[in-house]
This record gives sequence, structure tokens and C-alpha cells, in this order.
Amino acid sequence: MIKELAHLAEAASQRCFVIVDRAGRGKTNVLCALAEKAIADHPVILLSGQIETAPPHEIAWHVQHYLESELGHAVSRWLDRASAGLAAAGQWLFIFIDGINENPALHQFVRSLSEFTSRLSGKRIKLVLTCRDILWDAFQPRLTPHLFQGTVARLDEFTETEWEQAIGLYFQRFRIAAQVTGAAARALRNPLLLRLFCEAYEGETLSAVQEIRFLSVFNLYLQRASRNIADRAGLLGHASVIQFLHDTASAMWRTRRT
Repeated sequence: MIKELAHLAEAASQRCFVIVDRAGRGKTNVLCALAEKAIADHPVILLSGQIETAPPHEIAWHVQHYLESELGHAVSRWLDRASAGLAAAGQWLFIFIDGINENPALHQFVRSLSEFTSRLSGKRIKLVLTCRDILWDAFQPRLTPHLFQGTVARLDEFTETEWEQAIGLYFQRFRIAAQVTGAAARALRNPLLLRLFCEAYEGETLSAVQEIRFLSVFNLYLQRASRNIADRAGLLGHASVIQFLHDTASAMWRTRRT
């Protein structure tokens, strides 16, 4: 997928790269990895799919607002001016939008995204989006003409060869010594679970792993992640981080139910 993103930068006529899959398949993690890769050579803007898009706060407005915040001054005609500067530097502006299906005003957002994508013709700007599979049909008719290679990318589980390569690289990166077999090996073919497992057991030497208890892995991952956040924020403990996550999740759940 990293190679596909590089090819997208070279394909001047194709503006849009979309990752489509079921919930919990790791779309956001992949998007962040792609953004991290792209930012080494190109400017990058990250937006949430939940942004307001009612006029005048459409997608172009959000990009302009971001640029003005970063530059510290007003930016007029940013599409034309940015393209000229990017062309001179041999770069593209990558705009990443995560969870386009999550917008509360979906029909308005589909229209805004379609209009914005059409405005990118001849500009040095690319879009990278993620979307739930069950709601992709709402976007497909309008975005298909702009899609990279005319299709979307899907996050399938690892093939045998990919899994052997991935688990070796992941264990090396996270300094994990373990022999994974049986049900555990089958479970770790899921890219998201493999990442969580490695984050949870970073730096550890494990005995033969034959089975993975998903809740245990997630709880250990949550504990480690919250401690890391607490350390970076200079907090005395990680309980406040856990409570903040719990309160945020509760608020999100209540909002979705009302």
C-alpha cells in the first residue's frame, strides 16, 4: 500500500486513494502510517471525516483554515497559490481524511467531498480517505472517476508469505522473542491484532504462544499506552488517562444513541 501511495503521487490524473473495509480492520492505523510515510517528502494535512461541511465551512474552507493557522496569516486563492509552490518544489499536498462515513450530515458531506475533488483537477493535491464498507455506496458514484487505478484498496488479512514477513519485522521492531503457533498464528494474521499484540508485549520474551485472549491483549495494550501518555504529559500516574478515555467513550456512545 505504501508503494501504491508513491504511485499515486506520480499519477497526475488520479486524485483520490480510498481505503475501504469493515469496522475494526485497522483503516485508521494504515492511514496514519501512510501519512507518516508521505510527510517525509510532501506536506500533509490530516482531517476528520466528522468535520462540518455546511456552507461556508466546506472542505476547502477547513484546508484553508489549517493553512492559515500554520502560516499565521490569511491565505487567499490557496488552491492556485499552493499548486504553484508545490510544482516549483516538486511536491504534492496530501490531504488525509479519516472515516468519511462518520460524518453526521452524510449527504451534505458526499456533495462537499465530490465538489472539492472536482476542483483538484490540474492541482498538485491528492486525497487519501478511509471509509466503512457498508457506507461506501454513498460515495462511490461521485468518487469513482477520481479513484487511483479506478478502484479502492481493501485491508485483507495477510497471506502466508506476507504474514511470515510481517511477524518477523514486527517482532524485530518491538523486540519480542516468541514462537507463535496454532490458533495464535491464525489470529495474528489480522494486521490490527498483530499491531496491538506487539504494542502490548514490547520488549518481552514469551514462551510458545498457542492461543491469544483478545481481551487480555487489549487490556495490556491499554495499560501500556496510558502509561506512555502519562509519562509524556508529566502525570504522576496513568489512572487519569484511563478515566479520560472512559469518559470520552461514554460521551461518544451517548451521542450516537440520542
